[in-house]
Amino acid sequence: MIARFSVLLALPLAALGAQEPAAGKPDIAKQDIAKPDIAKIERQFTEAQKKWNEAYRAASVAKDKDKLAELRKERPETEFVARCLAGAKADAGTDAAVPFLAWVVTHGELEVAKNALTTLLDQHVANPGIAGAVARLGGLHTQLGLEQTRKWLDLVLEKNAAEPVQAQARFTRAGLYVGTRAAARSEPLRHQAIADLQYVEEHGTASLKTMAASLRKEAEQLEPGLIAPEISGEDLDGVQFKLSDYRGKVVLLDFWGDW
Repeated sequence: MIARFSVLLALPLAALGAQEPAAGKPDIAKQDIAKPDIAKIERQFTEAQKKWNEAYRAASVAKDKDKLAELRKERPETEFVARCLAGAKADAGTDAAVPFLAWVVTHGELEVAKNALTTLLDQHVANPGIAGAVARLGGLHTQLGLEQTRKWLDLVLEKNAAEPVQAQARFTRAGLYVGTRAAARSEPLRHQAIADLQYVEEHGTASLKTMAASLRKEAEQLEPGLIAPEISGEDLDGVQFKLSDYRGKVVLLDFWGDW
């Protein structure tokens, strides 16, 4: 009696294990676990981020503090970073891991982004797909330290011949030395930054060229210690004046607006 009951239990379990997906309906969950697809991950993340933004705006309008706090803790990046790490692990040591690692660098929190960046630059520094990761180096330099950031940028510029990567690395390096977020300033560094930005204006993408032109203007005209650009206008009595009229005097500039 006992043996007969055991057989009856075993049959449905065996049948369940042998079950195949219905015709025309592949086992998507199994595929995702077996081999993550970076293109699919990016599409799904875009959709998830859009929904998250809509929920956040709605909670902001409703002044729902509890919902806002919940949304801040449950950003969509968390799930997708984990999926990209799984993809990078599955393709570890091959070029197929690069887009997964680059995605983690651009979207992950500091420690996980730093680890992914270290792997990229140790194992894939010559790969043309690292441009996005190189871009984030500028934003991470305060956490990574200026010397480490410089070291990695110099490594990329030496080892990676891809023009988009060269342009991005030079733009990122220029941002370390000029502009409102500069980490170090000197005349030699300013001139190096200007040369880097000129390269980007010739070889970068359209958006990068625009940003490089704006930053070069700052480097050439607005850096501390440079002569201020000419400003002209009328005083409260309608008398014309120029900023250069006050050269050699202490001048207070009060910029204000009403909107």
